[in-house]
Amino acid sequence: MTEPMRVFVGTDESQILATNVLEYSIRKHASRPVEFHRMTVDGMPMPKDHKNRPRTGFSFCRFTIPQRCGYRDRALYLDADMLVFTDIAELWRIPFDDQTLLCTWQGEPPPDWRNNPMFKTGRHYAVMLLDCERLHWDVRDVIRGLDEGRYSYQQLMYDMCIVAPDAIDHRLATEWNSLENYVPGTTKNIHYTVVPTQPWKCRTNPHGAVWDQHLEEAIAAGMVTREQIESGVRKGLVHADLLRFVRSTGTSAAKTPELTPPQPFVPPRHTLLFHLQLVTDVDLLVPLLVEARRRPGVDARLVVDSTLLAKVPQLKEQLLRRGLMWYTASLEDFQRARLTLLDGISALITATESSARPHAAAHALTAAAKGRGIPTFTLQHGFENVGLTWFDHVHTPANTQFLSDAILTWGPTSLLDERADPSTRARCLPVGCFKELLPARGRLQRPSGRERFVAVLENLHWHRFDDAYRERFLADLAAAARVQPDTTWFVRPHPAGAFLTSRFRGELPRAPNLVIADPNSPEWRQWQGPELFAIADLVITTPSTVALDAARCGTPVAVVGYGQDLTRYAPLPVITSADDWTRFADVTRRANERSEIIGLGARFVARVTTTGDAAARAIDQVLVKAVATVPHAATQAAGAAEAEVARLQQQLRDLRSSWTWRLGRMLTKPLDLLRRGGRQHDSSA
Repeated sequence: MTEPMRVFVGTDESQILATNVLEYSIRKHASRPVEFHRMTVDGMPMPKDHKNRPRTGFSFCRFTIPQRCGYRDRALYLDADMLVFTDIAELWRIPFDDQTLLCTWQGEPPPDWRNNPMFKTGRHYAVMLLDCERLHWDVRDVIRGLDEGRYSYQQLMYDMCIVAPDAIDHRLATEWNSLENYVPGTTKNIHYTVVPTQPWKCRTNPHGAVWDQHLEEAIAAGMVTREQIESGVRKGLVHADLLRFVRSTGTSAAKTPELTPPQPFVPPRHTLLFHLQLVTDVDLLVPLLVEARRRPGVDARLVVDSTLLAKVPQLKEQLLRRGLMWYTASLEDFQRARLTLLDGISALITATESSARPHAAAHALTAAAKGRGIPTFTLQHGFENVGLTWFDHVHTPANTQFLSDAILTWGPTSLLDERADPSTRARCLPVGCFKELLPARGRLQRPSGRERFVAVLENLHWHRFDDAYRERFLADLAAAARVQPDTTWFVRPHPAGAFLTSRFRGELPRAPNLVIADPNSPEWRQWQGPELFAIADLVITTPSTVALDAARCGTPVAVVGYGQDLTRYAPLPVITSADDWTRFADVTRRANERSEIIGLGARFVARVTTTGDAAARAIDQVLVKAVATVPHAATQAAGAAEAEVARLQQQLRDLRSSWTWRLGRMLTKPLDLLRRGGRQHDSSA
């Protein structure tokens, strides 16, 4: 079955007729099924400052689209004041490549806009194709950004500043957003942007005839009724001349159009707070944050350590590329109880919480949350995780403890180090490996001129490695590069440790076919994870989570031992000598033996991780605990109260749109003025 094209349109009562005709025009030309979604502003929060309020009531609806789609697949956004003349499958099929948002470009204003200072040359966002898998927008975060002054309304709506600039491309043809211009056979979508002359309001629009034609067809198809037009005329929302179309066709109000109902914004019932303090936390938290936002009634917020943002400026772009917004806070904020960000929180999820010094911020935040009775969770953040699967002379069972109520682990508790504290073991909940490994998009190309490519990853900054290990690692790497000149040996240090590119004071190995890449250089920043594994014939790594990542990606991987106890890495190949480097590289040249090594990796993954949807299982555990802290009766009462408020708000909107309300205001206004002593200010305006 062909997947439907999902089209989202922001609308309100004043745009009902235009939206119906737009939906008809889309369905008329579509070559595949269409899901047409009408978004309303009902229930949506608004900025505190009036200057940041949307210029049309539904302008912010576009930021709810990925969430409405469950952060899956793609979606198309259109303004309501449009009319489509061709198959939108032409837009739907356009590949995203490295971008997450595609839009149109306007080089010069149409005649009606030439003297209007509001017109902006450049990218326009009235028509957008959105990659909902990678745009993790939450409209509450977007509005908080306005309230906190992180950007202005103009930067948000005209520059789309919540998306990294290189994640936006204007490769949608201008004909898909033709401003006040219609050329038969060329225009794909006309945009009636001048509000006073829109053809449902004004009968002198130069391109009104083509809209009238589609109105007649929509009436005949049952997608516009006499009742809708008559109601619009009574409320002053559409021109009275439109009544002639229903009189001439004899359409009655009894005919029910097959239209999608408006979809209000549903406020959340539970708010989860995610804390990020290390750059490696991003791949751990994002899958859980996205899964949480897919759940009805759940708000997921992200707080980022302010020190980390200062140290790693590219992190901001990394988060924007994922469509994420965030708060910032520091260890000092947590220690001094500046914790308004915990107000209303249902549960706290930290990526890396323990009493170890690098985890101090998460540890302090967890202590504060527990003091308020908020359920707290932390994550296994590495294959060899201090306090869980790893202890040494620095991180001992005595000085490495967890405060969190529960620890979400990648595999069964039988894999924990035997020295793990019994109370820690009791709090572990095996959910699977939720670390994000995005599919490779083919963005990297091997350096030309050599037959093979070996990726070598090191975390030699770790105190577990002594000087003898490091010297041997570098000597054997240099020897392997000399023995196999037809192979590129690509070395990528750990991004936080950056041992070979910043800490190492000795002489680095050198060879024409040896590359030591600075992980923090823009040139090499993307040479990591699945993108790197996809172009590598094999991966050689020091003991680290890289071994699990490569095995999960189906790339042959071996671990450098040199006397280290690597029992937990079984059955992966272990390199113990200089000859093993080249022997392992030679083995992977032969297809049958390469397949055997990949099979060992699959067995390793199956042994050390719990199978299934780890992110979904993790959020299930969090929500069970979060819901348990709210009395059931209180939850029901809150839901009933919300429903009653929504009902009363709708009644008030209906009343204000009626002629009875307007006539009443006209009659009472003179009395109001007399009561105020003749002042000429109308507070109802």
